[in-house]
Amino acid sequence: MSNVKPVRRGRALLSVALAAGLALGGCSAAGSSPSVTSSSSGSEVSGNLDVRVYADWPFVKANAEAFMKEHQDAHITVGAIDNDTLRQSGGRMFTSNDAPDVVSYTVAQDLFGQWTKANALQPVDDVWKAGGLDAVTSDSVSTLVTAADGQKYAVPLGLTIAPVLFYNKALWEKAGATAPGSNHQFASLDEFNQALAKVKASGATPMAVTGGTLSQLIFNSTFASSCGASYDSIVENYKQGNNGSYSDPCIVKALSTFQDWIKNGYIEEGMPSQTQQTTQALFENGKAGSWVQGSWTPPVFEPSFEYDWALLPSLGSDQSPIAVAPDSFLIPAKAKNPTLAKAFIQYMVSKSTLEAGMGRVPAQSGLDMTKVTKGNAIEASLSDAATSSSSNVIAIWDTVAPATVLTALQSDVVPGLVNGSMTPEQAAAHLQSTLEQYKAANG
Repeated sequence: MSNVKPVRRGRALLSVALAAGLALGGCSAAGSSPSVTSSSSGSEVSGNLDVRVYADWPFVKANAEAFMKEHQDAHITVGAIDNDTLRQSGGRMFTSNDAPDVVSYTVAQDLFGQWTKANALQPVDDVWKAGGLDAVTSDSVSTLVTAADGQKYAVPLGLTIAPVLFYNKALWEKAGATAPGSNHQFASLDEFNQALAKVKASGATPMAVTGGTLSQLIFNSTFASSCGASYDSIVENYKQGNNGSYSDPCIVKALSTFQDWIKNGYIEEGMPSQTQQTTQALFENGKAGSWVQGSWTPPVFEPSFEYDWALLPSLGSDQSPIAVAPDSFLIPAKAKNPTLAKAFIQYMVSKSTLEAGMGRVPAQSGLDMTKVTKGNAIEASLSDAATSSSSNVIAIWDTVAPATVLTALQSDVVPGLVNGSMTPEQAAAHLQSTLEQYKAANG
């Protein structure tokens, strides 16, 4: 694919296609699989299909209905699944007799590697070939998602951008809080903190955010902006021979900044234990001045007030990073109808389907974004930021690995910093200790 943005942070970065969007895929291992058919009347595109995707992907269900109208013998059921479930039990699910036929997943190399070794997925090279995906996928991403056997095991669809601070424009203006500039960047950490202080003084919660969002998204962003060049080594510190440490002063600085937000009431003490639904309600009801979520929000979120988005402030000399992760379709090893699964996936990632109103940032170049985002200005501006040649883009699902470190981050560090039982230095040391235990156990 042409017009690919050079990486700025080595393997921690995704190459960006300047034309329209980012491309992606995934890898794991399995044997041969049926080929894709586009016949609208053939018996191969028939039978039952169990599809599991993120709950905020309503366009999948809508397109399943459209697909069934074209293929009368196909019967598709679309259910919900989330990344937490996949991280905890994806491998077992994919190789069980209860495996679904199609699953959505936000690509993470560490977990994909485990699924590769477990032969948990079916190859989808024929879907890539039939859809011409190589022509709209960056070479770096294509290489990243190709298994040792030379085959691909995931199909590109969309892109998650996170964390994003969505803010209530009228509430901020009334509070006298300075909104970010047209580039969606705060001028400094001080400007950001002053804005939150004014929102708090107005009686609203400055930031509504869940614990999962804090640990998996905010920390990745603050780590990246605080650590600069040394972030590269910290990203891959789970590999033997890599000495990147969570005890690095830049990580301690990021943890200290988060604890300051808690101490100053910018994130209320009980907030990290609340759910996405409760934090969303606070934002919708005008009780929170901002809501930290990802780019999946605008297509399905329509409050009664005008809102906009901003990146969290940089803690270092670099501009705030735009953290991205590729969303994709997988076919489990024990899928009961892989042929129909491939036909449906090929339908979902076709140019005509995406331009009919995907409603989120696509994973392909060469698309008309006004059609893809259905005129959603926030979604369009998020896409523009992620594909700008001047953007500082990092791959969020690979920035804190392995899963045991993420668990320690969410289960131990976040509560410890919130309730004051951990200092930033102790929190960083705990993450490093967890990492060392993982490395010792995994060679």
